[in-house]
Amino acid sequence: MKRKRLSIICVASCTLFGLSLFWTMPSIGGDFYEAEDMTLNLPMVSLYDALYDLDYITCPDGESRNNDLVWEAHCPLNWAGSDYYYLWVRMRALDPHHDSMYVGITGNAIWGPGIWKDTVYPSQCGTWEWVRVENADGSGDYRFPLAFEDEPFTLVIGHKETGAMVDKVYVVGGYPNEVPNGIEAEDMNLRPGSSMLDSYGYLGEYLYCDPGMLPSNNPPPAPEAHCLLPPLSGPYYLWARVWGRDRNHDALYVGVENGMTGAIKWDRVYPALRGAWEWVRVENGVNSGNYKFDFDPAFPYGLVIGHGETEARVDKFFYTDDPNEVPPKL
Repeated sequence: MKRKRLSIICVASCTLFGLSLFWTMPSIGGDFYEAEDMTLNLPMVSLYDALYDLDYITCPDGESRNNDLVWEAHCPLNWAGSDYYYLWVRMRALDPHHDSMYVGITGNAIWGPGIWKDTVYPSQCGTWEWVRVENADGSGDYRFPLAFEDEPFTLVIGHKETGAMVDKVYVVGGYPNEVPNGIEAEDMNLRPGSSMLDSYGYLGEYLYCDPGMLPSNNPPPAPEAHCLLPPLSGPYYLWARVWGRDRNHDALYVGVENGMTGAIKWDRVYPALRGAWEWVRVENGVNSGNYKFDFDPAFPYGLVIGHGETEARVDKFFYTDDPNEVPPKL
């Protein structure tokens, strides 16, 4: 039902990133819980979304509920780790009148017996979207103060409005800003002598272009930072979360490298606004207008970063096989 935290060492039998070495794939920090694998109670049922080729749970008919979390879907959370945990739920709605679910956790907590419940709904209708779960409606607090070593907890989902859909839940301990289907830039491998530097900042670590380097208006001859991507097949879409202090210090290069051929599809990415973190969609070539990256499952692929303008920052990446899905909001 869930995918446990793991760190994978991948062997590059081909010339990957121009070197025949061992490269690591960033660790999966949390657990994914498939909603359809949870214990379901009517009126919650599991259905199939043919458009996106996935199973999900929903309450297809009946009446809406107000402030009444019923255990219509539940499963145990049973692995120990951090005192604080963070939840994301992937959901979809067809219209704003049928878009909300209750998501909660029940059990004992550090601060005594606890039942946390949040009303979650996507920011837009028609596509699947990761939504961050608060520990109470309107609290603005995403910390779930759980003590798994004392007593197991239960993940609970119930419908508020009929027709709202949930695909899966992501639970991560100790990493408040780690996103599902995400890669943290600071977890990537830096090339020896790289012009990309690692720095700790607001909302965690990030990589930035060395202020002592000259700016570059062309894709770099070799990646400055890189990591293996998980095995992917077919079309995927990539987003980068970037920051720049002004228009002369905001651009860097992001790309996908074919580990068999060494070919890199670079894009020059920069935020629309300066002085704030922003998710930017990555093209498969500079000014190509095409955001689709095609992955052959027979080949390994790498995510790569190159130097652009000094002090430009990149925090994390998000990948999805849905061209309409947007990255989780932080």
